[in-house]
Amino acid sequence: MIIQAARDCGAILATTPNYSLFVDRPRWDDLHAMKRIAIAHGEFLDAGMPAALHVNGRTDRDFERWAEFILAHPEVTHLSFEFTTGTGRPTRRRQHAAWLCELAKTVGRPLHLLVRGGSDLLPDLCAAFANVTFLETTAFLKTMMRYHAIKGEKVSWWLYPTTARQLLDDLFETNWEISRDAIAKMMRGDLPPAPAVAVA
Repeated sequence: MIIQAARDCGAILATTPNYSLFVDRPRWDDLHAMKRIAIAHGEFLDAGMPAALHVNGRTDRDFERWAEFILAHPEVTHLSFEFTTGTGRPTRRRQHAAWLCELAKTVGRPLHLLVRGGSDLLPDLCAAFANVTFLETTAFLKTMMRYHAIKGEKVSWWLYPTTARQLLDDLFETNWEISRDAIAKMMRGDLPPAPAVAVA
């Protein structure tokens, strides 16, 4: 079993699959994807693997349904969300963050959110959730593409050519430290106020 194999490798928490929801498909396709997410979460827990429920949705009612599900299932303690694909579009990201914050308020008990992408949304998410873990992947990707992080008001990236077979350990350590510090600053809310939520 895959879940047992992950536990045997030392995994201590999984995120459920993020089954996609589409605007150009029949609505029941979305509901089926959400049901699959909930079933996968239960399978992880039944196998003894703590898991974060990926609350994928694209309407007010989707997030109301997730809140109802979480209220009815006290075993749900961790949620996950990603702002890197459709939910990361500039016209959608603030709406999704608002839905997440409202969900946390509706549930009314401490929840831990694991989030990928959307670092500019962290102040609001940190205010709404008891704990937030930001899954930072940019430092690794930029290192592999031979870029060097530069500190500033926000992190910028400069091309950093390397020789053949040159180790990237030092570059990655620098990129990680600069990225980590920038994320920590955002999580503390040390940013200018964000624009209002846009619904599109």
